Amino acid sequence: MSDKYVIDKIYLFEIEDDESEIIHNSLVKLDRLACGLNYLSWIVDIYQQKLVEIEPLKNVRFSMGDLPSMHNVPGIPLGLVECAFHWYAVTICNYVKLVGWLASLDSVGKAGRGKFINEYINEVVPTVKVFRDKIAAHFALSAEDPRGRDNPAEKRVSMHPSLSLQNGVVYVTPLVFHTGPSDGKAESESDSLQPWSLTKVHAELVERYPNLHVIKTVPKG
Repeated sequence: MSDKYVIDKIYLFEIEDDESEIIHNSLVKLDRLACGLNYLSWIVDIYQQKLVEIEPLKNVRFSMGDLPSMHNVPGIPLGLVECAFHWYAVTICNYVKLVGWLASLDSVGKAGRGKFINEYINEVVPTVKVFRDKIAAHFALSAEDPRGRDNPAEKRVSMHPSLSLQNGVVYVTPLVFHTGPSDGKAESESDSLQPWSLTKVHAELVERYPNLHVIKTVPKG
């Protein structure tokens, strides 16, 4: 007898582990991706807690990554935190798309599967997906997309120092760039890239996905 697994608690998507290789391996992959996502959220959460100890909230409400204390958190370099956002964005998009694919197997015909998956990921993690597409998976600046989906402002912001501190929480891509017309190109803005907090996004997704959770343990020191 096969087991059923809830893969989305909000939509009540279920998948039956019928012992076929593709389904079983997909469920294992979700578990392993979740392990990495939980750990990345834990790293950033610890960084935020330690940062508040160094720089009390009363001293700063907003900083664009130039706060000296952001570079001096013991054991967690700022570069690791920025990479955590990149790794999280790529991994969570893979996770959500795989859930969408599994959910579509019994409810959507093959022809409509791609549309279903795209609509699902754009609903669940829209802000993170844009960050993944234009920065985390490949920088808009160096992607050289022949279809021209990255405008000049998005290319510029993909190279900008992207972390900010807001009320003790680290966010990514907090600024909007505007470029004027040049070299025959129209004005552009990077407003498709919106700020997001890794720990806040993860906490929201914990309510949706059974194998995501918030690690509470804080190491000493």
